[in-house]
Amino acid sequence: MIPENLLNQAARWGFRYEVDKCGMTSIYSNNPDDRWKLELVSDRWILKINEIPQINFVSTEALQFLERQWLQNKTNNSGETDTE
Repeated sequence: MIPENLLNQAARWGFRYEVDKCGMTSIYSNNPDDRWKLELVSDRWILKINEIPQINFVSTEALQFLERQWLQNKTNNSGETDTE
């Protein structure tokens, strides 16, 4: 079962997600420099970096991971200035 609340929160934070034709659900960063993704396998989210599995999370832990990434991206982007 796809955890809609987690996917909705991920989308609000600016992450994108997709469900492929085989039913595999994945969450990605919108930052092209980020090389991680979360894949839902059964009831666990597998964190993959460069397609290499690193750790598995229950949904609450996956949400905490996404929140941390969102806060980190928000902090990094707040220091950017337009130099034109």
